[in-house]
This record gives sequence, structure tokens and C-alpha cells, in this order.
Amino acid sequence: MKRLTREERRRIQRRAANIRFLAFVLILLALGVCIGYTAARAQNACEPPEPREVVSQPSPVDDTPQKPAEQPADDYSSLDRLELIGTFTATAYCPCVECCGIWSAEHPSRDADYVQRTSSGTIPEEGRTISADWDVLPKGSEVVINGHPYIVEDTGGAIKGHRIDIYFESHEAAVEFGVQEVELYREKTA
Repeated sequence: MKRLTREERRRIQRRAANIRFLAFVLILLALGVCIGYTAARAQNACEPPEPREVVSQPSPVDDTPQKPAEQPADDYSSLDRLELIGTFTATAYCPCVECCGIWSAEHPSRDADYVQRTSSGTIPEEGRTISADWDVLPKGSEVVINGHPYIVEDTGGAIKGHRIDIYFESHEAAVEFGVQEVELYREKTA
């Protein structure tokens, strides 16, 4: 068996040390990715979506102000005249920067003349305005939630599928509403 020279032994030791260091760095990197992924999944699974996920956006096609749709004045306490649309996950939002981001009148980039509007061009109003996926509930749809009529006037990036966002004037009321499962109804067609 050939005896290694001192220089060969040092080269082998350096190579082994470099391989151990590279393996250590790769293990730390993989561990960091796993911890980050697990933490993100755990946070998404444990926390209900916050109202700030929804961003009201003005219509890119039509910037002319529109009159708000008339709120139906009918009595919806009886379900005889209503048909069930489905069960939806309902969240809430308000006009603050936390809920509406750059579309909020309170956003630092907005001047005093800015008027916050829904995606349909109306000025949102508590007790009337809801946000929905317009592929599921088209703009202007009248729905009834817990006996109260609402009109779909807004949409947002986080509102997809069977999800709605109910407009409130105050952030505290929106947070208090939280996340609920609600049944949506509409008037039966003749």
C-alpha cells in the first residue's frame, strides 16, 4: 500500500472539509425552506382570512360615476318568496386602508377630492353593498342574507367562488362580523 505524502493528506482533508461545509449549508437551506413552508401552511390553516384580503378596485373600463342601485324595500322575513342560491363564506370589509389598500380614500396617495367607489362605480353603503365573484353572482344581483337585501356592487382579488364580502362603515364592525357561513337567497322567478 502506497504511503500518502503530507501534501496529499492535506488536499484530501481540505476536500473533505469543503464537502462537509457544503452539506451543512445545503441542510440548513433545506431546513429553512421546510420551516418556512410549514409555518405558512399552519398560519393559513389556523387563521381565518382577514377582511383586508379584499381590495376594491374601480372598473378599468368605465370611470364615470354611476348612481347606486336602489335597495329593495320588500320584506324578506318569510322564505316563501325566496329560493336558495347556496351557502357562502362571508367576510366583511370597510373603507379603511387596511381593508381596501390603495383604493381607500384614507390612503396617503389619495387627495382630499378622491371618492372611494366600488368596482361597479357606486359609492359603497353599509346595509346595501356586498362584494362577490361576478362569475358566480353577477354585478347588480340582488340577494337576501338573514332576511336583509343586499346588492352585488363590488368584487375583489380574494373573492372567488362561493365567497362574499359585506361592506361595513367601520373597521370594528367588520372585524366583529369576522368570517361566517351564510345562506344566500334571491326572489323566486315566476
